[in-house]
Amino acid sequence: MLWFISSGKTRDEAVALVGVSARWASTLIARYNARGVAGLADGRHTNPGHAPLLDETQAAARARALAAPPADGGLWTGRKVAEWMATHAGVATNPQRGIVYLRRLGRTPQVPRPPHVHAATAAEQAAFRKA
Repeated sequence: MLWFISSGKTRDEAVALVGVSARWASTLIARYNARGVAGLADGRHTNPGHAPLLDETQAAARARALAAPPADGGLWTGRKVAEWMATHAGVATNPQRGIVYLRRLGRTPQVPRPPHVHAATAAEQAAFRKA
């Protein structure tokens, strides 16, 4: 598109030949005029992204904590991981993020499926009703 413009065509003619929108063409022209060829590069390649919530030492401490059972017993849940992060690492986050961290460590919800009600014997059903 810029080559067509440098050859003497108007922006609208170059847009029709290349197939981009007039707005994007104007953006590219402004970037080229301001920074030259470097202004046309995709800036996402140099963007490192957001910093992680936990640094390396905090992540290692989280991994060690999740290797043992939680303080209240039972199983680690997203809510328990989020609470651990808030109290031990000082990072407030939501329970969904706790599940993400559990999955990153290769942990999955380990809740047994309930058996079918008729799978128990009559004696087991009677004992369950009495309890």
